[in-house]
Amino acid sequence: MIENNEHDMRQDLQDSPLFGHLQKSSQRYSDVLTDEEKELIDLELEEMFTPEELQKFKQKLEWLYKRYREVTMPTYIGKYNEFTLENNNYLDPKFYRKSPEFSPEDRKNLENNAFDFFQTELNNIKLAISYAKEDGQWQRIVEICQNLQRFLTIRTYWEDLEDILKEAIYAAKNSGERLTEAYLINQFAELQRLLGKAKEGLDECEESLHIFQELKDEYGEAKALYTLGFLNRSIGNWKESAEALENSVKLFRKIQESQNLDINVEEYIAEALDALGLVYPNLGELESAKQVLQESLELKEKLNNRFALSKTTNILGKVYIELYNSQKKIEFLQEAQKLIKSSLEIKEELNDLQGQGTCFNELGKIQRLMGNYEQAHDYYLKSLNFKKKVSSTGGGRSDRHGEGLTYMEIGFLYQEQGKKEEAQNTFRKALDYLNVYSPQYEEVSKILRDNH
Repeated sequence: MIENNEHDMRQDLQDSPLFGHLQKSSQRYSDVLTDEEKELIDLELEEMFTPEELQKFKQKLEWLYKRYREVTMPTYIGKYNEFTLENNNYLDPKFYRKSPEFSPEDRKNLENNAFDFFQTELNNIKLAISYAKEDGQWQRIVEICQNLQRFLTIRTYWEDLEDILKEAIYAAKNSGERLTEAYLINQFAELQRLLGKAKEGLDECEESLHIFQELKDEYGEAKALYTLGFLNRSIGNWKESAEALENSVKLFRKIQESQNLDINVEEYIAEALDALGLVYPNLGELESAKQVLQESLELKEKLNNRFALSKTTNILGKVYIELYNSQKKIEFLQEAQKLIKSSLEIKEELNDLQGQGTCFNELGKIQRLMGNYEQAHDYYLKSLNFKKKVSSTGGGRSDRHGEGLTYMEIGFLYQEQGKKEEAQNTFRKALDYLNVYSPQYEEVSKILRDNH
């Protein structure tokens, strides 16, 4: 991506008869040689070259290193900072709202090019971060890491994102930017949930919440409450989750109404409403769940964010499944199927493997409830196929808990078909995949204990 202006200098170095020898000897030095071994290498060099040649080459190396420090490295860091910022904008729906001159086709091309850039240049971007760290450019590290987050999140490269956030937090601490550090810690806490470590994420989230409250940053406080709600939802703390999410929405709306900050909080409000749509059914509040999700859909349609819209549509489909379970009206399942298929179409367009796996799991559940067991089984197998692909594509992507949820559903399917042994075996398999702190893990464990 970056044209190397130091090509000639590198070529001079590589053409030197000392280059190959010094490559080997430098590797040997890195292995922590004894003083005696170092002396032997120095003697070997002195036998091969005259003092004048050694001095000349030393000067060339010093000049190259100086040029590297003064020109090459800063240029590399700066260029990748620019490239990541530009391509991150192309993945941000807000960019297109501010730039109406782009047609839908233009937007699609820009998004695809941005995905290609990040995928192709990921290792070079990481190298730019390491250069910035070597040079103590802490603000640059934070900027590049923040520019990279959206891509890693959409692609669900969780372990890569974890490494990037650690680098950013370290840089923020070194630069003394406490507020930036708090935001990054909050993002790291949210990532722990996605990595199946929600309990561990609670401490980080509480830390960021205290910093925001201490610094009287209401926007940060709202985000920390938002994350706290998601973390508690993951471990089945339904009341605590609902309380944190409701307070988050209230605070975001206060910020929105005050207009004191030039911040668009509608996306966070919509996502918090989505989470409440998942929490309320566990508190027996299905109508409330339906209401907040309808509100979220309206916001996301206004924001023109297809990825986010597909998530809300999927969650609303789940609520209609629960409405069927409570009222046994077939029209609820029909509406759920319509919503999930609508979500699936967007997931397929965006090549969201994890999202497709989730949709097929819900479609299998709908068919199971309709009594179409063969179709349900086919959907479950498709779900597993996509979820396994997530873990096989690299970058730290994993959906083991999602696989566990589908195995759990297959267990229910076998139960309803009277296949007790197959059901028990599948439930046991589900336990190998489900997060041990999740409510589903406890549910499956109870089933196995009761049928022992």
